[in-house]
Amino acid sequence: MFNFASLTRPLLLSAALGATSVAAAQEPVAQPAHAPDDRSYRQKLETLENLEAQTRYLEAQLADQARARAAQRAAGANLATLSDGLVSHLFRLVDDLDAFVQSDLPFLPQERQQRVAGLRTLLASADTSVAEKYRLIIEAYQVEAGYGHDVETYAGWLEADGARREVDFLRVGRLVLAYQTRDGAETGIWNTQGSPPAWQTVDSRYAVEVARGLRIALKQAAPDWLTLPVAAPRP
Repeated sequence: MFNFASLTRPLLLSAALGATSVAAAQEPVAQPAHAPDDRSYRQKLETLENLEAQTRYLEAQLADQARARAAQRAAGANLATLSDGLVSHLFRLVDDLDAFVQSDLPFLPQERQQRVAGLRTLLASADTSVAEKYRLIIEAYQVEAGYGHDVETYAGWLEADGARREVDFLRVGRLVLAYQTRDGAETGIWNTQGSPPAWQTVDSRYAVEVARGLRIALKQAAPDWLTLPVAAPRP
């Protein structure tokens, strides 16, 4: 006969073990005291990524600003070089104008020399911009150019042959510069062919023409042809 006690014991043990296993599986697993929270970790990760993006942006901004400052320094150096070259050019313009006035017909000598002296004072001024200096120099050149296209008379003092007398000057462009005393007793022209150039008296036939030219310049007579001695150009 079978011994039921011997058969049922292992089954009871198995059931007991099964119950223990099920019970153990159903018990909650204890969490570590400092286990990371997934939500907090994701937030910190996003914060770190944002900081890295901001750092890259700031680095790019700083690099761009550095390039801009370098370009400004280069442009400033180029501008300084250009300004120095332009100032030197302005000095040459004034020197050339001065030399031209000195070698030209001696009309309005004081006025023209004062104009050149004023330009030299202007160049030394730190309160005037380079652009304004350039404008005034060009304006002086335009005044000088205008003398070659008009007829003018003005009163002045003539010093020649050791004597000083008041005369009326007649300028016809840059072709003729003549004078005549107030009483009409003496008439002369500036002889550019002289060595050196100097005043030279002329005979009565030219005195009549100079007197007529003075009236035309004063608008006391209608414009007309004048017969005046003109020096031939030097070869």
